[in-house]
Amino acid sequence: MTEIVGESLARRLVAWGVHTVFGLPGDGINGLMDGFRRQREQLRFILVQHEEAAAFMATGYAKATGRLGVCAATSGPGAIHLLNGLYDAKLDHVPILALTGMQETSVLGTHYQQEVHLERLYADVAAYNVMVTNPQQMPGVVDLAVRNALAKRTVSHLTFPNDVQVADVGEDPYRHVGPGSPPATMATLALPPRARRGTVTPGLPRQSRNGCRCRPCCSGRSHCRAASPHLFAAIPYGYAGENVDVGPAWPAELCVDGAIMQALVNVAAMAGVAVAVVVGLYAVHRLAAVAADPLRAGPFLSGVRPEQHAVSRFHVRWYVLTMLFLAFDIEMLFMYPWALVVAQVGVKAVVEMFAFLAVLMAGVVYAWREGVLRWS
Repeated sequence: MTEIVGESLARRLVAWGVHTVFGLPGDGINGLMDGFRRQREQLRFILVQHEEAAAFMATGYAKATGRLGVCAATSGPGAIHLLNGLYDAKLDHVPILALTGMQETSVLGTHYQQEVHLERLYADVAAYNVMVTNPQQMPGVVDLAVRNALAKRTVSHLTFPNDVQVADVGEDPYRHVGPGSPPATMATLALPPRARRGTVTPGLPRQSRNGCRCRPCCSGRSHCRAASPHLFAAIPYGYAGENVDVGPAWPAELCVDGAIMQALVNVAAMAGVAVAVVVGLYAVHRLAAVAADPLRAGPFLSGVRPEQHAVSRFHVRWYVLTMLFLAFDIEMLFMYPWALVVAQVGVKAVVEMFAFLAVLMAGVVYAWREGVLRWS
């Protein structure tokens, strides 16, 4: 099986130490989803109910773990829904990589269905913002996007047209009229070139005596679970010595005290304050209440005779009609555009649609006979 661009993306994310992607599938990212599926042993996809939730979940994940958060959404409205969560990440300086779909390159600029040029829409929120139009750009643009997100602690965005997502990653569809070629990159962060052992670059901690390259919270302590030479090598505020092996990014070892413990203490303190406020409000309510128990009152004491509304008589048999309407919506979704479907499928599509309309009309007549359409 040939490697497609979607799989190349998934492989590179795994190489960067990413193992979780939050998102909602759609026909605009089928190629990316296939790539995630092929790498499902190393990369898990967390399904959400709305794209905005995917962006917020990736942001929360990055804040809680210190790792790169990754979210994915389909083209058009799906990608637009990511913006709320991505702006939260940008303003809180959290590294996030947003992956979106785009219409096929052959129809871009023709006002195609749900065509939104996301590289323009994301220009403000993303520090690195690229539409991939050639498989030869992989995996270099992925490395650049991840480096920008981690080093600048902000949002990066890559959008992939449908046809590029499923293209062979080794495919070179265009003639080269110049000497340029894609750069060879690695899934690592480069360290400052002038950093010297024993010196501190702004924002970077010193090396501890025992060789542990953790954050200052555990420098020189035994709480660091492993003094691996690759520990936190890919973190932009990592060790600032020379001759450092910037190996695999984001390992599992984490400090267990210091800054992390302080964060846990802060969370516990906030929870305690919230509980104290709730208890205090309840006590004030009990003291200021007119009566200790709720007032007893009948359901209909307004003087107007209660009457049943038609909507409240929604009988179980009318659920069938509801399902028919929903099925009709889904049918129209898959049959769009109608002219193209008829041209490709032929008479079978016409017969299927009118047969379905006949069943739908039977359901409407049945509901009308039962009185569901009456309002009084």
